[in-house]
Amino acid sequence: MNPADLPHLRISAINTDCCVGHFDASPWIGENWIGYIYTGEGPFIRGRFREVDLDASTCAFYPDDATAISGLRSSVSYPYLDGYWGERAQLVLDEHRNWERREFEPSDALRYPTSTGGSMVTRSSADAPTGGEVIQGGWDHEHCEICWETISLPDQPVGYFSPPETWICDQCHTNYVIHRSLAFIRPA
Repeated sequence: MNPADLPHLRISAINTDCCVGHFDASPWIGENWIGYIYTGEGPFIRGRFREVDLDASTCAFYPDDATAISGLRSSVSYPYLDGYWGERAQLVLDEHRNWERREFEPSDALRYPTSTGGSMVTRSSADAPTGGEVIQGGWDHEHCEICWETISLPDQPVGYFSPPETWICDQCHTNYVIHRSLAFIRPA
C-alpha cells in the first residue's frame, strides 16, 4: 500500500484556521476525530475533522498548528488517515526523519504515586516531573511504534531509533521504512 491507495480529502475551500472539502468514504473519519493529511513531503499535517457530514461526505479539517494550513491548496486531493494509522504512516513516509540502528540499553525510570493508590512509571529525563522515586535500570524496554513488538535485552536488543524517543523494530524498518511502504495499515 502507498499514499495513492489511501482515501483522499479534496479541498474545496481554505479558511484562516481550517480547510473544507469532500472525502472518500473510509472508517477513518468522524466528528472531532484526529486525522493526518499527507501532502507528499515532510511530516503530515495533524488536526481534527469537524463538521463531518457522512451522508454528503463533507467535512472541515482544523490543523493543530494553524500555520500548517498554508501547506494545503484548494482543488487538490490529499490522502488522509485517522490518528492511529497516521502516526505510524508518518514514521514511514517522513523522508526528513533519520533512523539509527541501535542496541537498546536500560536506563533509570521514575515512579510516581497516582490518586487511585497505584503508580505511574516514566523514563528518567530532563523533561520528567520532579519528585519521583528513581528506579535504577527500571526503563527496561521500548516498543516498536508500528507493530508494538518489544525491543529489549536479551530477546530483541537491536532496533532503530529516531529522536527524540521513537523506536521501531528491525523487521518494521526492513519491511516498511526502507521501502516507504504502508502495507502495515489494516482498514477497519
